[in-house]
Amino acid sequence: MRTLENASFAETRRFVALTALPMAFCLLVTADAEAQQPFGPQPPPGQFQPQPGQFQPQPGQFQPPPGQFQPPPPGQFQPPPGQFQPQPGQFQPQPGQLPPAPGQLPPAPGQQGATPPEQPPANETAVEPPKVDELEERARTLLEQPNSFGSTGLLRTSYAGSGAAGTFRVSFLSDFFSTSNFLCDPNLSTATGQRITCTRDNLADASSHVGAFFALSATPFSFLEAFAAIRTYANSNDQGKPQLLQVLGDTNFGLKLFTPSRVGSYFSFGAEAQLMLLNGTGSVGVSGAGTSAFFRALASADFRKPGGQGFPLRVNVNLGYKVDNSGQLVREVEEGRALEYRDGRDRQPISRIERFGLGINRVDFFTPWIGVELPFRYAQPYVEYTVDVPVNRQGYECHTGRVSRGDVCLGLADFGADDPQAAGGPGYAGLPSRLTIGTRVTPFSKAFRGLSGHAAVDIGLSATSVFVEEIAPQAPWTVYLGLAYAYDTKEIPPPPPPPPPPPPPPPPEPVILPAPQSFVRGTVHETNKPEAVIPDAIVSIEGNQDPPFATSAGGTFLTRHLEPGTYTFSVRAPGYKPTTCQATVVAPPPPTLPKAEAPAQPTPPAQPTPGQFNPQGQFGVQGQFGAQPGQFGAQGQFGAPGQFSPPAPFGQPGAAPPPPAAPAPATPPPQQGPTIVDVDCALEALPKIGAISAVVRDAETGDAIPAAVVRIVDATGKERTATADGKGAVSFRDLPLGATKIRAEAAGFMNHVSDADVRLNDEAKVSLAMNKRPAARAASVKVQGNEIKISRQVHFESDSAKILGDSNTLLEEIADVLQQNPKIRRMEIQGHTDNTGTRERNQTLSEQRAQAVRTWLVSAGVDASRLVAKGYGQDKPLGPNVTSAQRAKNRRVQLIILERDK
Repeated sequence: MRTLENASFAETRRFVALTALPMAFCLLVTADAEAQQPFGPQPPPGQFQPQPGQFQPQPGQFQPPPGQFQPPPPGQFQPPPGQFQPQPGQFQPQPGQLPPAPGQLPPAPGQQGATPPEQPPANETAVEPPKVDELEERARTLLEQPNSFGSTGLLRTSYAGSGAAGTFRVSFLSDFFSTSNFLCDPNLSTATGQRITCTRDNLADASSHVGAFFALSATPFSFLEAFAAIRTYANSNDQGKPQLLQVLGDTNFGLKLFTPSRVGSYFSFGAEAQLMLLNGTGSVGVSGAGTSAFFRALASADFRKPGGQGFPLRVNVNLGYKVDNSGQLVREVEEGRALEYRDGRDRQPISRIERFGLGINRVDFFTPWIGVELPFRYAQPYVEYTVDVPVNRQGYECHTGRVSRGDVCLGLADFGADDPQAAGGPGYAGLPSRLTIGTRVTPFSKAFRGLSGHAAVDIGLSATSVFVEEIAPQAPWTVYLGLAYAYDTKEIPPPPPPPPPPPPPPPPEPVILPAPQSFVRGTVHETNKPEAVIPDAIVSIEGNQDPPFATSAGGTFLTRHLEPGTYTFSVRAPGYKPTTCQATVVAPPPPTLPKAEAPAQPTPPAQPTPGQFNPQGQFGVQGQFGAQPGQFGAQGQFGAPGQFSPPAPFGQPGAAPPPPAAPAPATPPPQQGPTIVDVDCALEALPKIGAISAVVRDAETGDAIPAAVVRIVDATGKERTATADGKGAVSFRDLPLGATKIRAEAAGFMNHVSDADVRLNDEAKVSLAMNKRPAARAASVKVQGNEIKISRQVHFESDSAKILGDSNTLLEEIADVLQQNPKIRRMEIQGHTDNTGTRERNQTLSEQRAQAVRTWLVSAGVDASRLVAKGYGQDKPLGPNVTSAQRAKNRRVQLIILERDK
């Protein structure tokens, strides 16, 4: 209520990757060890494995008769004393492991006989890079707190964003100031020397203010914020009557939409809409006439990065428009005060003390605002610059004889200027602008982390000593103190431990080939014109329950899978005769399986040389003696004295047979592709014509007008004429497609012009309502001297040359007057505008509007040679463009007679 009459993550953690042994080195070692392994199977664990130079039998030794040699059990072979005695520190073979040959590396890991390498712990085999703590990222958004409107931001500017989805905020903010010589300062004067005081005593004022904001904000989604705020304040001024002014319970509701994620790593954008419900004066309750709104486009640049890293800087830019209807709150009071004067004034404006105390503005505002913030963890200092640029949407007129003592007008600052229109307004000095310096403090880390304190000070930059009647003054300074709390309704559990390694994959399942598919692909085109494809044609299969198809932009369609058989397709398209076409689907041949290749046969082992021994009576096999008599090789073979001999190459005596080749895997049968049957469907085109049927009626009574003459001009420019029957009906057949002009003529009636659109195989229905020729006294169009006077104006769309429908009757009357006065040989149609906009734009618009009137009159039957269209822009006003009513008079069409027969 306004009292007027009464005294009332840390940043993303460093990525860790385990370093493996160089693969090239492992491959080389493996290849070298494999190359030096002897052919043939390895000896079983525990079997005798001599060292180089330890056991050297003499030639001919160990030559048992075939079939009599029995190798000792594993681990039990003991050579005679002195023949095989390994020295301390020499190679001790492990069970199942073979000794290397001289110069040969030990077996590589993974080879037969190799000791498995030590595996690293499971937690060191695969370390994933740590992720940013999501809980910490959500907690950082608790720094966002409501501004004075309720939206998250600074003091006035809003972020193009909000807190995390599922958070809400509540805040309380108080403001106050106390000063003197603010609204009444006898030391200051206006441009005309009028002292800026409030009474005739020319005394300075003592002013004080206290107020409070209560705001609530919620973020239900990552792109939406809803908020509300209640504003209550009181102002006291010892020069005012009354001295105390109170405003209770102004309510603000708003929504903010914004990009849920940043654009280009730094930027975010949004939009905000607010509904402002203002309480009336002298009563409790919302004043509907004073309801205002605020719309803002938002952009923010945040140079922080996830995890709290990056540069702590955020810049907010808000561009808004405030629809301010607060002036309606005091309208009744001002009209009541006007009754005290006898000069006929309709209202007496309230004083600037009341205007400031109640927050009353007569105009809207364009608000370019900018805020810069340093969002540190525990403190967020910021600075804002805001300016309100007035926009006189209401068309409020400031009267120099009624303004308060020391006030000026928005459009005139010097009341004593010789030329008020050229004097200009107060400029920037009269616009409310302010510099705000403030900070938020968030001292808590865990509990109560969303609690913050807010302190700021406003420094008025303008409108503090130059006062405009249309605008509430700006306080020279204001201090703001408040508390806010943000709460997160969602708790995110910590990330789960890494999952166990996946089980080994199951064996591959047998390949099951899908059944072959068959489709019909068709093309629909015009008969004898394959290139003239027909899009959007409807194709259905006769006797099939499947829904119909529509051809693509290329005139093609593709069916679903069809079983073998013959199918008939019905094809329909607008402008074409329906037709049918057939296609036959043939069953595809069954798939053939490839023949499996026979496994390769192993090569038979080479025959041993005489004197060799193996369990079958020859040397060179598992547990065998060497390829030469008396030798002992790497796999229990006897070799030359004092050395190991490598195995004989494959195919030579003593070489072990290769393992049998593995059978080749079965090759799955190849998949058989779909079968596509093509069909061609040709449609015969219907004639591309349409029709118009019209009924001519009296616009006033609705009665039919028989014998009315109706003329049309079709899309090709050809004119046709027909006479209406007794019911006023008339029709035209076989018309080409396109826009068609229609003109109706009848005795006693003014010519009527209408338009119709002829469509393919369609009949356009048109109603022609003709107006009777008005009597001389009631006529809106009269010939007076060298001008055809019109009592009403031709109406156009705003900033356009399109004639509105309510002007058709007036134009019909103008055309009728010209046809009834053939002596008027030439007439100039003049277009004029007000001074709104640029001169070049107004000149162009006036020419276009004059030409639009000429075109309309020609279509109504006026000879084009009698009409000249010319635009004069804003150069010939009927009066000064001061008020909206005066500007409306200057926007006009005039009809000047240039030539007339006597």
